[in-house]
Amino acid sequence: LVSLFRWIVHRHAFFFGTSILLGVHVCREIHFAGSGELAYLTLLVLGLLALKHHRRLSPYLEDPYFLTLLAMGFFTYVITVTVDQGWWNFIPGHKVIQDPLEETLEVVGHLLIGSAVSVAGLVAAVQRSIVARPDRLKATSSPEEI
Repeated sequence: LVSLFRWIVHRHAFFFGTSILLGVHVCREIHFAGSGELAYLTLLVLGLLALKHHRRLSPYLEDPYFLTLLAMGFFTYVITVTVDQGWWNFIPGHKVIQDPLEETLEVVGHLLIGSAVSVAGLVAAVQRSIVARPDRLKATSSPEEI
């Protein structure tokens, strides 16, 4: 919802794309039929569009907080897929914790990606406001006055 709200306010293609990404991940979390393949296809299409329009999206794609949270979300999602596929069967008790662990990791991945979208562009916006109004950084009192 945060991404959709930001798209309504800013009307920037980045937030439209992230709204689609998060909507697909919600469908994936609910486990609709075919939602797994749809999530992979959406990631591929949005990734290709981001590469094609990287200059237009650079204020968002260069945000270190966005990139860190997004990378953590995707990494968590990759680990989730390995748990779901049974790659960790050699660990004792894996069968007992496989489903709860997979669901928990999936939710954490979605939360990280949602958090990435929530902070996207905020660093760039703060930097622009500081450059536009450097007087905001001035101290209200000098050290001698204290």
